[in-house]
Amino acid sequence: MSNKRYRPYFFGGVTCYLIVILAAVFLFHAKSSYSEVGTEQNSREIIFKSELGEPAENGRNYFVNYRLKREEYREESKEMLKVLLQSDVAKNREEAQTRWLELSKKMAQEGEIENILKLKGFEDLVAEVNQQAVKVVLFSPSLTTEEINTVKNVVKDIVAQEAIIEVLVKYSGG
Repeated sequence: MSNKRYRPYFFGGVTCYLIVILAAVFLFHAKSSYSEVGTEQNSREIIFKSELGEPAENGRNYFVNYRLKREEYREESKEMLKVLLQSDVAKNREEAQTRWLELSKKMAQEGEIENILKLKGFEDLVAEVNQQAVKVVLFSPSLTTEEINTVKNVVKDIVAQEAIIEVLVKYSGG
């Protein structure tokens, strides 16, 4: 057999490999392009991103829509867990109980973060607590270092686990 028949496959494979490597480099570079603010030794990492929102009235709708979708998702999750809580299989019931407690804890932490930050003067915001990170999206034209530290301290006080704290700013400029 001739090697010429396999040559297009070889170059196609090399091309695909190079595309995968370039995509990985691009994604790594894009992820690392966020500016980090206030990171210290042995503390949680803070990532700060700013994003120009939609026109003034629609900018606030982001937060309303986010809360509505979050509540809808939680209700669906609770309904699925209720079915498992009534299961005849003990392992399923235990897993459902664990997930129910995790969801309840997450909801309480998010609500507490949102309420305390609103009391501290932030106009509107949503918080999302996950195992690896806490994301806080604020409606604000900008944030001072003091405001960023306020967010960091509130999140650290409420969320006992080590997590990356991601602060995003959405503002319409209106």
